[in-house]
Amino acid sequence: MSRTVKTTHKAIFDYWKDKAISEQGNIYIDFGYDGCDEHLLRKVNSIGVVYDWGEPRCFACNCSVGAENNPDYEKALQDDDTGGKIWSFPEAKKLQRCHIKPALLGGEDKPNNLFLLCPRCHRESPDTNYPRQFFRWVYERRQQPSYGAIRFNNALEILDKVYDIKSPQFSENITKRIIDNIGIHGGSVVDSSIVSAYVEDALQNNQKISLLE
Repeated sequence: MSRTVKTTHKAIFDYWKDKAISEQGNIYIDFGYDGCDEHLLRKVNSIGVVYDWGEPRCFACNCSVGAENNPDYEKALQDDDTGGKIWSFPEAKKLQRCHIKPALLGGEDKPNNLFLLCPRCHRESPDTNYPRQFFRWVYERRQQPSYGAIRFNNALEILDKVYDIKSPQFSENITKRIIDNIGIHGGSVVDSSIVSAYVEDALQNNQKISLLE
């Protein structure tokens, strides 16, 4: 029996890297502003599907998967400035392959029917037969504060209210420290783990706090 090969993350990235989503959920080719007034009008109230070719992020909430921390990142970026190699990194594969039109409703496993989403956005994305509404949901999701910003702001609020630290100092390698000090809970990383890691990092880097041994 032959094994079905899933569409790769790189193939999905390659298909969507030059596409944009309008506020109404329509898709068009986004070549960037070329001086044409008509093109400029088309770009009003729209977002590029891929925020940064060289930094894998969720197509919806725009959260990063930390590919820039891979030791081969800089070399891959120099070797292929289109981002192709980086979207094949293990970090990029933390993004889940989400069907736009669900497989159960006849959606195919092809790049034009797949989006790369973080686990949370994948769980919360529309599961319907209406691609336009899927894209409209993505557009609205992008307008919201990123989960990373929400978690960071929650940590700042705790540091202020609980520890009376107004301007916390964090480690330079804060992303790596967070990854090294949190675990999986219920099948995914929960917000409280990341918030706790931010808070503890600030406590360990702030002279005002005496930590318990």
